[in-house]
Amino acid sequence: MADERADNAWALSTIDELAAVGDDDARDALVECLDCDAEVATAAALALGFVGGEVAIAALWTAAASPAAEVRAAAAIALHRAGAAEPARWAAWLEREPDDTVAALVADVLGRAAAGSVSAAALEVVTARTRPPAPPWLRAIAGWAASIHGKEVGLAAALRVLDEPVPAAMLAACVAGRGGPLAPLFDGVEIDPALDITGVLLGATRG
Repeated sequence: MADERADNAWALSTIDELAAVGDDDARDALVECLDCDAEVATAAALALGFVGGEVAIAALWTAAASPAAEVRAAAAIALHRAGAAEPARWAAWLEREPDDTVAALVADVLGRAAAGSVSAAALEVVTARTRPPAPPWLRAIAGWAASIHGKEVGLAAALRVLDEPVPAAMLAACVAGRGGPLAPLFDGVEIDPALDITGVLLGATRG
């Protein structure tokens, strides 16, 4: 166990160095680290988000199918940072994602997609996450994303989230950080920005 911790510590420090270099060789070494244990793979995925490029994005999409939720979460953050804007692919991921926290990140990214780029089928995948038994934070983030892309269906799904105080407060925090058609509803309302949990990881503003 001590040897494993030492190996991981060395790998993590190496990942930081590779990310700082950022050339093709460094990128390829980071891609290889995605096959390591979850701790190292998570760090490598995040580093690849900063390195970017087609090779890194392709590797990160592979990491998005990792059995480890923490690796999938890191892949979502990294793909967003790298500019991987493929709404249909993100929607397919959201539809199959079993972990609520990862699903919240994926829904958030879909909410940041360009207007008009999310299909009706993808919007239905998002709105499905606004309903119980999804936890409040996921319902709030999915509600914000739905409101961005669906004039009637999306707004209706978001307004249902407002019927309950906890997800409503979380949805208000999402809107405060990123705007959208729901913004007028919260004029003058005291909002706790800390309730926007994915905004901390992806950035509070759209894009």
